[in-house]
Amino acid sequence: ARTGCGRPATESLWYGKLGKNVSQIAVQSLNGSGLTPDVGLSIEVVYQCSFGDGVKAVEIANELLAYEREHNRLPPASRYMRYAGYTLLCHGNADDAIAAYEEAFSTADQMHAPLSMASCAAWLASIYLRIGDLDSAERQIAIASACHPPNSATVRDTNLLGNCCELALKRNDIGSAEAYWARTLPAISKSRAARSAV
Repeated sequence: ARTGCGRPATESLWYGKLGKNVSQIAVQSLNGSGLTPDVGLSIEVVYQCSFGDGVKAVEIANELLAYEREHNRLPPASRYMRYAGYTLLCHGNADDAIAAYEEAFSTADQMHAPLSMASCAAWLASIYLRIGDLDSAERQIAIASACHPPNSATVRDTNLLGNCCELALKRNDIGSAEAYWARTLPAISKSRAARSAV
C-alpha cells in the first residue's frame, strides 16, 4: 500500500512516529520560551499536514493565518502563511489555499521580498493548473518569472519551470513543453533538488 505522500505505508508510519516525537519535543521546548505563538503553530501545522490528522491540520492552518492577519509579524508572516496555504491545498480546498497564498504574496510584497513573492506566485500557478484555470495559471507564472533573479538555481526555479512545462502540455504546445523540460533537468541538478527530481 502507498500513502498520499507517495512513500510506502510502512516507511510513512516510521517517519510519522519520528515526526510526532520531534514535533512534541519542539513545541514543549518552545513553551515558556518567550517566542510568539505562531512559531509553535508553524511546527504543528507542518507535522499535522505531513503525518497527522488532515482535519486538525486545516484547523491549525486557519489558526496560524488568523494569528498572522492580526499581528502581521514580518518577516515570518509570509512564510507561515505559505505553510498554511500548502496545508489547505493538501487537506482543505483550492479556494482557501488560493486565498492563503494571495495573502502571503501581499505580505511578501510589503517587505519587498521578491523570492517570497515568486514562491507564492509559483504555488498559485500550480493550484490554478490543478483546477484547470489556465489563464490564471499563466498570469501567476508571469508574476513569478518577473520576481525571480536571473540565473538563480533553487527549488523555486525547478518548480516554476515545471509549471511552465505543465501549462504548455495542457495547451497541447508540445514544442514549448519539451523546451521547458530540457531546461528543467539542468536546473534540478544545479539546485540539488532531489525532491523535484521525483
